[in-house]
Amino acid sequence: SRYSRLKRIVFGMNSFQQARSLTLSSMNSLVSVVFKAGSFQNAYGCSINSNPVLASVVYEGNNFNGESSRRRLDDSVSGLTVVNCSLVQELILPGTSFTRITVMTLVELPSLTSVVVSDGALPEVKMIQLVGVEKVERVVLGAGSLSGWEEVKMERVATTVVDITTVIEARDGCLQSLQTIVVVHTVNERELAGDLKEKLGRDDIEIVESGPTTMVPTVVPSTEAPTQRPTEAPTTVPPTTLPPTEVPTTLPPTTLPPTTLPPTTL
Repeated sequence: SRYSRLKRIVFGMNSFQQARSLTLSSMNSLVSVVFKAGSFQNAYGCSINSNPVLASVVYEGNNFNGESSRRRLDDSVSGLTVVNCSLVQELILPGTSFTRITVMTLVELPSLTSVVVSDGALPEVKMIQLVGVEKVERVVLGAGSLSGWEEVKMERVATTVVDITTVIEARDGCLQSLQTIVVVHTVNERELAGDLKEKLGRDDIEIVESGPTTMVPTVVPSTEAPTQRPTEAPTTVPPTTLPPTEVPTTLPPTTLPPTTLPPTTL
């Protein structure tokens, strides 16, 4: 399809107010994605899956703050998923985005070296799964972030950093609800888990050794997309239709295909 050839996507400010979720999958030429402030303000899920040359994902504030109704199968998961994107090196999660998601899944990201969770970010996330993240060098857990986080699972998580105690920065008030760290394979996983537990000063956190994952989640169930679009880019709440045929300079509200959500690009 024409979307498979897109290289850059910029979702314009306040552009997809009616969207419930977003899936960007198997876009073989996609190099970068930018979510401008409020572009998916009312969506509850974001899945970025199997984009082989995607290197940059930028989230500005006030995105993916919607609440799943849970009345339909699509609405059963509220989360952020980044899977099988081998060139993504950094993820920065702002404090004013993803305020209601409950699950974060980062799987098969062999180039990912840095994850920054901003102050107060991800307050309702309960579960984080990290699989195949083997070059992590820097994890910043901002002040008061992940306040509801109860469990993390690490499988094939490793670092190239010699002093493993420099990898995680845990700021005041983060991870107040953490109960369990599950490790599977590497010595690095156990060392990172022990270092995190020590930095939090929490003897009650349990470190559990477990078997490997048998099924890796690949997408956040979703894809209820807006059905029509305006002919001009509005400033706040755009209606929706089918994607435009020309390439815009940023990505004002365009369209979404019925099952995934590949918008147009720069």
